[in-house]
Amino acid sequence: MEKVKFTNSLAIHNFVFGLIKRMSLKVKEIENYVSLKMNPELTKYVCQCVEEELNKVSKQLRLKIDKSSIIKEVLTQVFGLSSDEISQIEAQIDFIADNNSIPKTNIVTSSLNAVQSLLGITQSDPSTMTSNTSVTPSITGIPQTST
Repeated sequence: MEKVKFTNSLAIHNFVFGLIKRMSLKVKEIENYVSLKMNPELTKYVCQCVEEELNKVSKQLRLKIDKSSIIKEVLTQVFGLSSDEISQIEAQIDFIADNNSIPKTNIVTSSLNAVQSLLGITQSDPSTMTSNTSVTPSITGIPQTST
């Protein structure tokens, strides 16, 4: 039975509901997530997470999946949204989509991130980085100013 795999609509159904479950758990991991119920930044975060997950599957499967309904379902499962709140979430999703606020990652970037995560390489936090560059005085001794 382990060799039998889902195909066609059953594969899509399995992927979508698994994705909804994973995204719901990811939102619940956020500290004090309840206070972020209608926050557009949370909606954008969920959009980015869904986009990242969809980049891992084939293009044929990706074209058959409605991202907006996944995002609405995730937020509905987490917060138990009313119909008015769902319409506000839809407006946020439309705004995010219209303004291209979600950066698309290409296959090279996705592959690099996957390899880095497998090797345990993490990118350092820019706020903790210090610069070790030294300033060298100019040869003329005249300070450079821009006009």
